[in-house]
Amino acid sequence: MYFLLLSVHSIFRWMIMAMLIYTLSSAYIGWKKKSIFSSRHILLINYLSFIACTQVLVGLLLYLHSPIPTSFRLGWPDSIHNRSLRFFAIEHSSSMLIALAFLITGKFWIRPPLSNLQKFKIMGVYCAVAILIIILATPWQFSPFVSRPHFRIP
Repeated sequence: MYFLLLSVHSIFRWMIMAMLIYTLSSAYIGWKKKSIFSSRHILLINYLSFIACTQVLVGLLLYLHSPIPTSFRLGWPDSIHNRSLRFFAIEHSSSMLIALAFLITGKFWIRPPLSNLQKFKIMGVYCAVAILIIILATPWQFSPFVSRPHFRIP
């Protein structure tokens, strides 16, 4: 179960990054070209939110089944000084929840009757903050703090 969740979590990471980049570029292009904020943009935000919520749910299941948070809890308070344990038990999970909160907040801020330009700006700002948090809190293979492979496929 653990390795399946880890693989799904790894695959969804790339789906979210692709969707965030596409949504961010769509917001930028719409803002620069002064386009109409259409139902396509709403659908894009809804898909992004759905994938992000699914990723967080998979991450929470992974958190419950992973040996890393368990060893963090069992070794408390000494484990707070272990960078790898602290990263996965506290920093990664809380950062991803904050990024999800930004995505969902941005989704609801574009619903009131605002101008198209304002909607694109809101969509762009909230997606940019979310992608920045996600990039900083993801254990990339090149990370000097905590390193994990780019793909985990069983």
